[in-house]
Amino acid sequence: MLPWKFQFPFQNSTSQSPFSNMNTDQFTSYFESMMKQFSPEQMASVLQQNHTPPNSHSASDSGLQEQIFETHEDVYVRMHIKKREWLEQMRLHYTSNQLIVSHAPEHDDEWTWTLPAIVRRKGAKATLKEDVLEIRIPKSIDYQWTEIELPPIEEI
Repeated sequence: MLPWKFQFPFQNSTSQSPFSNMNTDQFTSYFESMMKQFSPEQMASVLQQNHTPPNSHSASDSGLQEQIFETHEDVYVRMHIKKREWLEQMRLHYTSNQLIVSHAPEHDDEWTWTLPAIVRRKGAKATLKEDVLEIRIPKSIDYQWTEIELPPIEEI
């Protein structure tokens, strides 16, 4: 039992454990109210069911339908392009683990997708076939492992 003697929000005076009489709905509402008190502006958006991070859109509201997968050697991102005009203004950038698509379908739009593996800095290629833009990025095989030298074992 805990050393302090106050009642938790869902504890009966006769129960031994503060969590024994807690149901899921009570816990959810208590947790949401505590998080809103902690940081009202930021946590209110996190607690929403369909939350998307800033500067990020889901496929349903973006017009871009992406599919991200990996093979043994590459990471592929496929996007259905509804209008060819998107390609004229679209910009593609990537980091070691993210793909950033900007200026499509609207000029102010930007999407960031996390890639399933670490990728190389160079060697990405984009191809368009039947209104599907396919981006192939080679995986990085450099895991940047470094050996840690162990101290010598002294003889007893």
